[in-house]
Amino acid sequence: MKKLLVLPFLLLTGIAMAQQTLGMITYESKVFIDKKQLENSNLPAGIADMLPSEKKSMKVLYFTPEATLYENSNMKREESDEYKEGNGMVRIVSQEPDEKIYTDLKLQKQTEQKDLMGKMFLVQRTSIPASKWKATGRQKKILGMPCMEATMMDDSGKYQVMAWYTTAIPVSSGPNGKSGLPGMIMELSIGETMQITAVDINTIDAKMLTKVKEPTKGKKVTDTEFEAIEQKKIAEMQQQFGGNGNVIFKVQGR
Repeated sequence: MKKLLVLPFLLLTGIAMAQQTLGMITYESKVFIDKKQLENSNLPAGIADMLPSEKKSMKVLYFTPEATLYENSNMKREESDEYKEGNGMVRIVSQEPDEKIYTDLKLQKQTEQKDLMGKMFLVQRTSIPASKWKATGRQKKILGMPCMEATMMDDSGKYQVMAWYTTAIPVSSGPNGKSGLPGMIMELSIGETMQITAVDINTIDAKMLTKVKEPTKGKKVTDTEFEAIEQKKIAEMQQQFGGNGNVIFKVQGR
């Protein structure tokens, strides 16, 4: 009888010890480019075909039980490609803006540092809307951790969001500001526009813990105010560059 009582206790202790509440996850982010958007653009002939179908970047999520910070990795941020066009040369530069997402898990509020055409903003959300995740029953392992799948529609109702999360990290957070599941999101897909996958996980020391703080660079605005500013800037650029002649990519991330 004693053995039967001890065994469940040992199993529960082992599960508790396996859980991690402090750490740093490195993600590979892929943004997929729909080249059909370039059909009516003013790009030189043949350039659209030369562009990559996806853009990769590395991101890092620092997490504690109280808060998380999602930002660019310190790996190479800028890439450039050159293409010949007649007697000239076309150079395409891709650079990751200095954007961050800080989530206060206790107060359920969020601050996002965003770059809008070279100008920094601090988009503040005093409350994080409840997520309407639905479990699918599917399971798989990511970085050796058992993960479960959940899905929901994004705020616009146009894109399906799919997440693979693990309760081995009992922190309700994830990349790109997503949260609301009983564990850490290790993989996230937003429609056919973006996929973010965990590729490494490490513990963090006291010095790294100081990084998990609210960003301060930029003008403070609300979510609604930022969206209005963004739409105005896009309209101004379209007018400046001749309406449909200008191509602007906007990835649905929320």
